[in-house]
Amino acid sequence: MNIKNFLGFRPKLLPTIFTVLAMIVLLSLSFWQFKRLIWKNELINVIEKQIQLPSINLPDKVDMDNMVYRKVSLKGRFMNDYEMYLYGGSRQFKGGNGFFILTPMLLKDNRIVIVNRGWIDEKRRDPEKRPETIISELTEIEGYIMPSENRPLYVHDNQIKINLWFYIDLLEIEGHLNRPVENYYILAKTNKETSLKTKDLSPNIRNNHLGYALIWLFSAIALGFIYVYYHKKYNN
Repeated sequence: MNIKNFLGFRPKLLPTIFTVLAMIVLLSLSFWQFKRLIWKNELINVIEKQIQLPSINLPDKVDMDNMVYRKVSLKGRFMNDYEMYLYGGSRQFKGGNGFFILTPMLLKDNRIVIVNRGWIDEKRRDPEKRPETIISELTEIEGYIMPSENRPLYVHDNQIKINLWFYIDLLEIEGHLNRPVENYYILAKTNKETSLKTKDLSPNIRNNHLGYALIWLFSAIALGFIYVYYHKKYNN
């Protein structure tokens, strides 16, 4: 049985090449989104489990396999001269452009932990415009253990020379500070005593991967039908 008898038409070279390549791309995107769906569901389950546990004091050594997203308390002094500015948060806090304030905290054992203290409108980025956030005395905070981040897709590289950050890469921060930092950072819990806006860690994370996966899958199927229809209409 030849291809013409099997399909009911004689495939044309260029449409066939285009269709095969396009379907490979579409099916690859669909598969990737299904993988992301599995990863996101696992992440949500881990966060949901961890935030239900009671808060503990930050241990000397953090086992990231078991303690990521765990709620902890820690005491130290903010290294205010080394603040960093993480762009974002406008959707989360329904405001204009702004920055999360990342401040190293020096613990009593000389460990340095990066703390995401909360969000501020870009108009108040400069410390002089928010003196109430510049805390020099020994301070105790509560927050969640968070992992270092890789650059997300379609996100700018960190602009280290101008102290502008788009994601929290702790190795880059360590190089920027020229001193060792812990391999996790702390996401500060909601604190009504500061003008920095915070939100508690939540498992309610956007999870649209199933929808995207189905869109790519059905697009591949539709392209296949169009390919067959085209050839049957013009070759018969």
